[in-house]
Amino acid sequence: MNLKKKVLIATGITAIVAAAFSIGVYAASDIKLFINGKQTSADVQIIDGSSYVPLRVVSEMLGANVKWDGDARTITITSGPSGNSGPSSNVSSNKAGVFAIDDFTVKKDDIGIWRIAGDVKNTDSKDYKSIHLTAAFYDESGKRLGTAGASLFDLKQGDIKTADFATSDDLSNYATVRFQVDVAY
Repeated sequence: MNLKKKVLIATGITAIVAAAFSIGVYAASDIKLFINGKQTSADVQIIDGSSYVPLRVVSEMLGANVKWDGDARTITITSGPSGNSGPSSNVSSNKAGVFAIDDFTVKKDDIGIWRIAGDVKNTDSKDYKSIHLTAAFYDESGKRLGTAGASLFDLKQGDIKTADFATSDDLSNYATVRFQVDVAY
């Protein structure tokens, strides 16, 4: 076989592989995954008609802790205190004065900061220009583990806004959360 034929065959094979790869990438990238209403950047693959997604991405977005033990080749997923979501999950009170807190989530990020979010609804008959809330976290024995604060502005009667709290306090073993209004005007 001469060199010209070899180059032509190699170029043809390369083009076929590149086209197949491009089609696979396109097929995977056009599938969107939403978890609790939030779009992820997870790569979704369809294999033999079934959807496959990264276990860590889905688990962590649902508030669970994921641990990999390479020696034992074991994946452990734990929901619980750091996986709470919603006021019925160990949140002792979903009210702070005239404000109701719903869809409450707690998650530790990659740099060790605890991110807490909750939808705050103004149930009062008046509007508020500014409010500051504190979430206090307690373990099962009632010992306070830490606090996180958040501020919201222009919360009119009936409005719902998401409050984003953050803390570096270790909330790993929290059992309950209590909210309080520090300032409201």
